[in-house]
This record gives sequence, C-alpha cells and structure tokens, in this order.
Amino acid sequence: MTTESPWLRSKKKLSPRPEQVRGMKLIVSEGGVRLFLPPGKGKTSVVLKAFSVLKKLNLVDVLIVLAPLRVVTTSWPQEIEKWEDFADLTYTVIHGGGEGRGWAMEQNVDVYLMNVEGLLTKEWCLGPKNRGYPLNPTALKFLKGKRVMLAVDESTKFKNSQSRRFKTLKKYLPYFQRRVIMTGTPKPNTIEDLFGQCYITDMGQDLGAFVTHFRNEYMQLGYDGKLHPQPTALERIAEKIAPTTLQLEDDEAMPLTVVDYWVPMPEHCREQYEELKKEFITEIQGKTVMAPNAGALWTKLRQFAQGAIWMPHDPEPLIIHDAKIDMFENLMVELGGDPLFCLYQFRHDYARMCQRLGYAVPHIASGVSAAQGAAYCRSFGAGGMPLLLGQPQSVAHGIDGLQGNCNRVCWFGLDWSWEMYYQANRRVARSGSKADQVYIYRIMMDCPTERAVLESVEGKKNSEAEFLQTLRSHLL
Repeated sequence: MTTESPWLRSKKKLSPRPEQVRGMKLIVSEGGVRLFLPPGKGKTSVVLKAFSVLKKLNLVDVLIVLAPLRVVTTSWPQEIEKWEDFADLTYTVIHGGGEGRGWAMEQNVDVYLMNVEGLLTKEWCLGPKNRGYPLNPTALKFLKGKRVMLAVDESTKFKNSQSRRFKTLKKYLPYFQRRVIMTGTPKPNTIEDLFGQCYITDMGQDLGAFVTHFRNEYMQLGYDGKLHPQPTALERIAEKIAPTTLQLEDDEAMPLTVVDYWVPMPEHCREQYEELKKEFITEIQGKTVMAPNAGALWTKLRQFAQGAIWMPHDPEPLIIHDAKIDMFENLMVELGGDPLFCLYQFRHDYARMCQRLGYAVPHIASGVSAAQGAAYCRSFGAGGMPLLLGQPQSVAHGIDGLQGNCNRVCWFGLDWSWEMYYQANRRVARSGSKADQVYIYRIMMDCPTERAVLESVEGKKNSEAEFLQTLRSHLL
C-alpha cells in the first residue's frame, strides 16, 4: 500500500472531456472494451473512473492493471494520487522479489498494478506442458472470491498470440468479469497484431477463438509464400470491433513539424561501409568488423551510420566518425538553450553525446530506475534542465510531464519500430502542452541503411493510419 506523493498533494476534481465520458460509459455498459486513443487522451483516468462507478454499483471488487514496468510504477500511481475522484482508492504494485510480490498480492486494496512480465513469475506461470498447462495455485488463490476487472495498458505487449505472456493471460481470462485494453497504436505492424489484443476483451467472440481462425477469415497466402491481408480484411475487422471500441482522430490542434537533417557520409567511411554491406566484413582502423548473418549485418550497418560499432570482447566501441555528433551539437547551438528531448539508439550514442557536451546528461534507459526516471521527468518538465536523453524502448510508455516545458523532440537516428517512434513523440506532443506546434528533428546518415529504416517506419505509419481511419468510419 502506498502513501501520497509529496509533489501531488494538491488534488483537483476530474473534469472529463466528451471522449472520456464516452469511454467511461462504454466500459460501464460493456464487458469487454478497447480504448484505441492517442497518448495524452486520458485513458488511465477513463479506466479508473469507470472502475470507481462499477465498484459503487457493486459490480466489481478490484481492478488489476497489467502494463510495462515504468507505467505501473509511475503513470498509474500518479494518476490515482492526482485526482480527488480517486482519493478513496487504495493500490499496491506487484513487483520485485518473490516475497515482495507475494506480500503485494495479499494486500486488501482496490487496485493492483503489475508489470506484464509478472505473468511469467512463479506466482502466475503455468505448469509443464505435459500436464496441460494447469493454472497456478497462487494466482488462483489471489483471484478467488473477487469480482475482478482487468485493464491491460499498452496492449501491444500481447500482440503476439504465440508469446508466453499471452498464453498465460489467456488461461486466466475467464476469472475476470470485465476486461479493457488500452493503446494508441493497435496495429503497429500487421493486422494479425489485432487478434491477441482483441482476444483479451472478448475471448475470441469478434475475431475468432484461435489465431488460425483469424488467418483463415482475414488473410491469404501471397505469391511470396507469406500471409497477407485479404482486400476486405480491414473493413470487416473494423466493423466487427467497432461497437466495443473507442477511437478518436488524433489531436491535430498541435501540428507536428518534421525537420530531417541528412548528414553526408564522410568520404573516408564510404568504401568501408560499402564493403561491409556487400561482403559482411571489412577492416576499420586495423580491426576486422564482421557480421555472421543478415540480421547482425543490419545492426552493424545501423551502428556504422551512428558513428561507432561495438566489437566483441572490447569494453569500448570502435569510433568510426563524428558526423552525427557534429550535427547534434550544431542543433543544440541553434536551439540556444530551448528544451530538447532527444532519443538515441545505442549506449555508445549516449556516451559520445555526453563526451561532446562535457557532462553526464540525465537520461532514461535500461539501468535507470523508474523513480530516477520520474525525477528527471519532473525536473525537465519544470524547466530544471535544457536536455533530456532517452532510449526509445524505455521512454515510449509511462513518461509524462515533458510537454509542460518542451515542444522539441530529436531523433539521433531511427529504429524499425513505428510504435516506439509514435509513442516517444507523444511524450511531448500531447494534452497539457502550451505550445502551438511540436518540432520533430531527425538526424540521419545519408546512406541506404538509414533510408530503408525511414521507409519502413513511414510505411507502418501509413498502414496504422489506414486501419484507424477505417475503424473511425464505423464509429461515426
């Protein structure tokens, strides 16, 4: 059980926007609901308010939230403590060692917050395959005697219906009386991403009881031997899920201005880059850089474009060029101290940026605790620092408050994930910003690798937009 955070003692009454009211009503009236809303649209408050109403109506007893670690340790506690409406709700976080998780599950509270990876711990994991995957006695004891509402925040964590976390959650779904999923990017890659997420809400009623049923209904085998969506798939899926889905057009009141900085590849690197790309091997500064397969090659080429490569058994990266670092420094000078939220790809990116700037820049990444990350966000959002760095996988979810002092995002190179790109940008471009528009700066090496990554990200963006537009047409 927790106490109120000192920086959130002044509570206000929640004044829900019209779309939030619709979401609350949908959750109260339906057993399974999907909130496909952009970041910053108040999905957490919608779920908490709906749960409060259902609890007062004596329809549910507790709420279990499954979400990425940073989300359950920062976003949800802050939202509960922020509003007067939730002053009577108690909560605990199920995380840590076995004793800590067990203690949290034994607490008599209203809201249980758990990392999605908690499904794979000894309290929830399933038995051996040859025993038919029996349910875990500890989890069953925890759920027994409770009318439980389930909320899965950032539901794309369950887009892979073959993953262990999905298979584990699937077994426990009958024990939840009501189920809600939440995400701003329901279809980050393919339409099959929708199956696992939607299954959580209705156990297969809309899109099929098994993924094979979904594939037979909505996909077809292409000439390349791969499954592709049928021509009418998006339309039929949208029509099926629309009655229990809340989805809005993205907030265009704050336009995004994208500025691309294409950095020419230094002449002394061109020959080595081309050799590595074609031959999977090259020599740089007397050291052999080799990629054993195509996947490793793409990673090496991406690092090459960034300016450094990790070498096996070497504690320090092999520095190749400073072209991107120079452009980043120029951007910092050009901004003249205006706050900047910058995303980097590799650990050596962070180290080299700090070295160039001459100090250890606050950053949010693997190895930085949720508490420390939240402290950085508060300081940055309050104007206490001009630059905050972050690794996309660590900042795409569960980060809020940056928009209060910043309207500029920089990408020190991109990765393949449209979901990470979109979600990270929305840490700044979201409700609560005082800016008229948000600037997105993308520093990219002018080479085939970086152009391929950009093309992939933009292609996934268009695919996502097509699905959401189709869904929107069935909601209007």
